[in-house]
Amino acid sequence: MNQNASGGETEHSAEPNSEVNSGLAEQFRLQLLDHVSELVWSLTPDGRRLTYFNPAAAVVFGAAVSEVLQRDGMWLGAIHPSDKILVQEQLQMLAETGGFRQQFRVLGNDGTERQLEATFLPLRNEHNEIVQVAVLAQDSSERILAQRSLVEARAVYDSLIENLPIKVFRKNRHGRFVFCNQLFCDALQLELEEIVGKTDEDLFPFSVAKKYRDDDRQILETGLPYHSVEEHPLADGSISWVEVIKSPLRDRDGRRIGIQGVFWDVTDRVMAQRSLVEARAVYDSLIENLPIKVFRKNRHGRF
Repeated sequence: MNQNASGGETEHSAEPNSEVNSGLAEQFRLQLLDHVSELVWSLTPDGRRLTYFNPAAAVVFGAAVSEVLQRDGMWLGAIHPSDKILVQEQLQMLAETGGFRQQFRVLGNDGTERQLEATFLPLRNEHNEIVQVAVLAQDSSERILAQRSLVEARAVYDSLIENLPIKVFRKNRHGRFVFCNQLFCDALQLELEEIVGKTDEDLFPFSVAKKYRDDDRQILETGLPYHSVEEHPLADGSISWVEVIKSPLRDRDGRRIGIQGVFWDVTDRVMAQRSLVEARAVYDSLIENLPIKVFRKNRHGRF
């Protein structure tokens, strides 16, 4: 309260200037949007013309700000032709739907393709009329590319696992099978669904299963790989010889969470080695027991 010239008091409004505050709020909003990593832009109610887009969106659309803001439909021209119709149809129904989320591709001036995931929301005035369309989007190109690379890598891995002449398996730390390839299934004459979740005790004779479990326990305790040539029972009751390599299965933190292994049949090799040993033993027995004198020299005449 202040006194006037006659000694009376006059009232002055203590409320801040609303227009100044509104301008400051708008400036703050724009500065904030200019520094976020997400793509932000706004459209006229019909969705044809851009009224604002932040620097992150400018990078994707690859055009001058003044040019995009002045020309109707220019931002739609950057959308991949196969996706444009769907976006336009969704914009036409915006008043009824109240917003939508859409994935679409954007083509840069240099022909590069980016995948966007965008949310479109109507902004209404006090009369509930749409005055702008706000769009918040993320460039998911790198994530999608990484997913595709992962799928391709998985396809290559699966192809190797199923086509190499080896049997492959994985077990969790409790000794239960979580995966095996088709050759492993064929060796046991079982389907994959009949093996997953089972233990060695469910699939092999007790003595064999105990050896496998003891080997696995040592691998999990020491973290060291295991390599051996050993007997392996077949589904028909016969015995084969296999070369086995097993190692610990680790999670992303390096913790040992199971066993992974491969093995392949070496029965012919083992049998050949045994035949060679037996033939050598027979030869040595003949040499030492026949009533003859036997000697050998090298090419230089040395015994």
